[in-house]
Amino acid sequence: MRRRDVVRLGLGAALALAASPALAAGAGEACEVGGDCDSGICVGLVCRAPACGDGVINGDESCDDGGLDGDGNPATPAGGDGCSASCAVETGYVCGIDTFSGASLCTPECGDGEVIAPETCDDGGVDPGDGCSAICIVEPGFTCPGSGGACSATCGDAFWADPFEGCDDGNTDDGDGCSSSCAVEPGWACVGERGTQSACASTCGDRVLDEVEECDDGDLDPGDGCDATCAIEPGWVCDGESPTHCTDDPDGDGVHGLRDNCPDVANPDQANADGDADGNACDDDDDDDGFADDVDVCPVVANPEQVDSDGDGVGDLCEDTDGDGVIDRLDNCPDDVNLGQEDADGDGIGDLCDASPEGEPGGGCTGAPTGPAGLALAWAIALAAALSTRRRREKM
Repeated sequence: MRRRDVVRLGLGAALALAASPALAAGAGEACEVGGDCDSGICVGLVCRAPACGDGVINGDESCDDGGLDGDGNPATPAGGDGCSASCAVETGYVCGIDTFSGASLCTPECGDGEVIAPETCDDGGVDPGDGCSAICIVEPGFTCPGSGGACSATCGDAFWADPFEGCDDGNTDDGDGCSSSCAVEPGWACVGERGTQSACASTCGDRVLDEVEECDDGDLDPGDGCDATCAIEPGWVCDGESPTHCTDDPDGDGVHGLRDNCPDVANPDQANADGDADGNACDDDDDDDGFADDVDVCPVVANPEQVDSDGDGVGDLCEDTDGDGVIDRLDNCPDDVNLGQEDADGDGIGDLCDASPEGEPGGGCTGAPTGPAGLALAWAIALAAALSTRRRREKM
């Protein structure tokens, strides 16, 4: 039998047949076209009985996506494509009429919550912009469950899925303005267009201290400890609170800012034995001789040799046996308290401990000043030596 001898009922003929069923011929009766038969199928000028798989919806069929081969035999219905083996519409599908062939054309029903190929998502709706498009295809920037259901924005993919994400800077790191869950972090502002990577920046002056700010006191004014870029200004100390509070006298000693050589330790006298940047109160090596104060036998007198002849823990250079404030090597009575260092005969022995304070012929020493003048000279020599040592170290 030639293909042209198989005449199927087209959509127009089917409608005509439905309008005048009395004119249709039954199976086995003569026909010229499919419209002559109540089955809609004319094969070899004879009406063919309806069958599931012949491509024509008849009887209790709700779909028929089959067709006839060259000999007029119907296709074997298989199902799984939207129209079942018994020519019923399968769950998850909708079937219409193919205007070209007249057979059923079945496609997955987008919006029913069930994912059926070629669908890649189905969130139960057909609204675009929520991750699953109107034709049930996953939209850029989203991840959708393969079994159907709501889609979620993919955080960290540099695709800002507004309004489902507050931002998306291309990573899932916290502390850069856009959090690991793609929310704008406190103290930050993020900008961008939907579908692009967000750009985030710290909002200095908003009274919220964030990861990249040293301080945030709620303004952009300089001179108050926290400058216009939210950096701590020199000589100031700021707490880590929101908003930040800054002070230029954290130790409360009355010496402010960079003028305080111990900003965290109260030292109103600003004593500084070695003349470096740190005052004695916060310097662990006040004389800068390389020995920390807690082990230095002369903490405020440079003595790198650490000589302590009597082993009493006080170095020879700063020993003051009588405690009168004059070190032994300059004291004309090292064992007797004599604050004035009186030496009437100028023999280098103080009157308090001199057996002949008025002097004896040939007594004392000659060639060098003694008494107060000698003491002053000794102090000058010691000071010059200390300054010379310091200069040599600064040049090293």
